[in-house]
Amino acid sequence: MATLTSNKDKTKFYGHYYKQYTADKSKVFGIIPGIAEEGGTLQVITDKKAYNYTFPKGEMGDVIKVGNSEFTNDYMKIDLPEIKGEIHFTDTTPIAYDFMGFLKYLPLEDRHSIISIRHRTMGKVVVEGEEYDFDNGYGYHECDSGEQFPAAHMWIQCNSFDDPDDTAIVCCIAQVPVLGIPVRGSIAILNQKGKREQRLSTYFLALTRLKKDKITLWQFPNRKFVIDVLDEGTAHSLVSASEGSMTEELREANNATCRFRYYKSGKLQFDLTSEHVGYERRHL
Repeated sequence: MATLTSNKDKTKFYGHYYKQYTADKSKVFGIIPGIAEEGGTLQVITDKKAYNYTFPKGEMGDVIKVGNSEFTNDYMKIDLPEIKGEIHFTDTTPIAYDFMGFLKYLPLEDRHSIISIRHRTMGKVVVEGEEYDFDNGYGYHECDSGEQFPAAHMWIQCNSFDDPDDTAIVCCIAQVPVLGIPVRGSIAILNQKGKREQRLSTYFLALTRLKKDKITLWQFPNRKFVIDVLDEGTAHSLVSASEGSMTEELREANNATCRFRYYKSGKLQFDLTSEHVGYERRHL
């Protein structure tokens, strides 16, 4: 779990992102506890709408506390005016090694981590009187910290396929200043149960072609990953950090439709499509 650092570094915000969906995939519930210069925030995004709550302060550590709600790597307890509930996580799945690779040692404006790329959920949340039953459901957990989100970025996340125990995918593309020079970087992680995790990344000299409805990554010497964005879904308004304050609007959907294909040595390894993809794209 991320912990607060001293004022000597450039860290001005912390945020964790938890996404979970019901066993029948009919409902999705995402929640983002965060701490920025102005205090604590809790943002919620469901399959219907988004909510934004602010608090005078918050605490980061092994237990994240914002208002009367708390979050850990193993559970969350939510106590908000319109939203209350408790969800526990089991079979959490960390990625093989740090998401940022050696980039974590550079003075970047944002640092991204994945706590669990796939896990099981148990519990219930009531949103404005409507029950979301997450027994035997699935979840995802990541976090960010730094000065601000990249102004230009794309984020795609999915662990909701016909067999959600099998495959989980995350792909991030961002333009960030590295030693004062704007650089576009890509990282894609393909996690399949019982198989070696695959990673295609700029820090491994992967090449990326980005179009409005297609992302293609080539990883030397013989791997290719293709994402076709078939439907961007219904985006809801959230806010992200800009110079340490939660003031920058972004729009996120959790019902985008994407097709994912992975090739090795020219042979198709999997071809999966989901209508429950997390999708966010800004200025890229």
